[in-house]
Amino acid sequence: MPAGRYKETLENILALGKVTSRQETQVNATQAYYDTRRRLASKQEEEARLLPLIEQANKVEDIISLEEQLGRARLDIYRYQANLADIDRQAAYSTIAVRLTEVEKLAVRLVSSGLGGRMAAAFTGSTGNVVSLAQNAVVRAAEVSVPVGILAVLAALGYGAFRLGRRQPTGKGAGKDRRDDG
Repeated sequence: MPAGRYKETLENILALGKVTSRQETQVNATQAYYDTRRRLASKQEEEARLLPLIEQANKVEDIISLEEQLGRARLDIYRYQANLADIDRQAAYSTIAVRLTEVEKLAVRLVSSGLGGRMAAAFTGSTGNVVSLAQNAVVRAAEVSVPVGILAVLAALGYGAFRLGRRQPTGKGAGKDRRDDG
């Protein structure tokens, strides 16, 4: 958000609920800004010194070496300019980070001292307990469904293997006694 709207926006956010914790930090980018400006100026001076040297160089090796130095200086110039632009953008905007936590719902029970009031409170409490019990049963059923399913598959495979092992051969004359009556 624009830095000029920080206070107004923060007040609007704080009005949305109960603040349980608050922390504000500021980053002073002045030193980083001026350091980067000095480095940029130094690299721009280096670039200005290298350009005439390249024009005056006679040897190919000298030209290649000077152009490599010029390339490194220009890369540094680009990086410093990008850093300065980032600092300018950060100074123009503020960041607010909000962490919300849900407060546990609290039930307010009006308990009458009479028999009817106490019975109503007991009934309300017992229905809540039944609902909670049903929810817990569904969760537990989901927890055991995968292991039970795996055990069922393994049992079916084992039973099938057992049946295959007990099966008698089915070829011609299998299971018949061959006696020679002859």
